[in-house]
Amino acid sequence: MTGSRTSSPSRSNLDNRNKLRAYRIMIDKGHSPASPNAEKVVAKRRIAAQQNERGGIKQIEPFLLFRGEAEADDRVPGVPLIYSKDEINLARTFLPPAPNANITKTWGELSQPRLDTAIGYVTRGDAENTVPPSEVAFSPEEDEVLDGYRLSPYFHFPFLTSQWKTPNSNQNHSHAHNQADRDGAVIETHHMELVFEFSLRKEAEVQVARQILWNILEYATGERLRSIKAAIPAFAGNRNQLGPVAGSAATFSEASSLDSHAWANFPVPLTPASAASAVSEPLKKRRKRTGFSG
Repeated sequence: MTGSRTSSPSRSNLDNRNKLRAYRIMIDKGHSPASPNAEKVVAKRRIAAQQNERGGIKQIEPFLLFRGEAEADDRVPGVPLIYSKDEINLARTFLPPAPNANITKTWGELSQPRLDTAIGYVTRGDAENTVPPSEVAFSPEEDEVLDGYRLSPYFHFPFLTSQWKTPNSNQNHSHAHNQADRDGAVIETHHMELVFEFSLRKEAEVQVARQILWNILEYATGERLRSIKAAIPAFAGNRNQLGPVAGSAATFSEASSLDSHAWANFPVPLTPASAASAVSEPLKKRRKRTGFSG
């Protein structure tokens, strides 16, 4: 008695590791050396705890988060394409509107979105301050389009924001959570959930947190950036109806005038999905980073 037998896969169906690597599919990838920054965070914890909020942030934040190459910060290696800014106001225009007038009457308006720290894509002006100039994420033509869609004049498309509290401040982590939720709702359609919690006392936990943050950074400078660049032509077609965002070169000490006048009637732009000429990449599963350095 004979039965059917599944034939062996043909040579064309066999992908060796070199081919998989070319497609950025990594197999049996070794771990990178552990970052020295986690150790520094733990070492500076007690010093930071005795500072006011801004002083504590200065002790911890550079080693826990990231610095852009254009910042030329000697304490940590710089990352291309990004820039970190402190105490940045975002345009109030992008806050979620109240569902109805009664909400505003009862609760008042949402407060000014103000980030303790935020990381986005470096502007051409900041990149040109270094010698030689640092790498930028967008071409001059793309910059021209994006000027009409800025949350802030200080960077493009923030992707990693933070709110901090210290024992010496008059607020606690609950206040930080609320502030972060408000800020996130300005940046995108927002959903907040706990991903990971850790203690600055424990180096191993800080290393895991840094690994998660590196995943975010690699996504932001890879797949996310490519998707944004692919969508820019669709936004360029809609830009003529919108005009540039007034005050894109202004400082946010003028935020109140910007919010109440020039940006008050900013229309909602077409998204790439709703624009006929949009080009976007299919949603892909993000690769998990198993090690990090820096």
